[in-house]
Amino acid sequence: MDIWDGSSKTILVGEKLTIAGDLGWVSGTKATLRNTGTMEQFSPVAPSPHPDTEDPLHVGGFGSGHPGGANFVFADGSVKFLVTEIEPNVFNQLGHRADGQLLSAEMY
Repeated sequence: MDIWDGSSKTILVGEKLTIAGDLGWVSGTKATLRNTGTMEQFSPVAPSPHPDTEDPLHVGGFGSGHPGGANFVFADGSVKFLVTEIEPNVFNQLGHRADGQLLSAEMY
């Protein structure tokens, strides 16, 4: 896999709050896939489960029980704590491996 934006600036794995009905392990299905397109579940408050009757393409965001943010593993193997106040566009760019929007470390 090519990571054009840089391995130190691309999120591979992040924390997810568990909620009722979660599998409890990574399965590669909608139940465990996450994205950086939204900040709605990137908070210390557990998200509400999304019933199957809602958008079938919905993929949840990240979350954590840690106050103020969550831990993320980047493609270079480093682990960084990202704060909930991160700019949404920066958070989104960190989840994209080839958007051409190169970020400086001071942005997150």
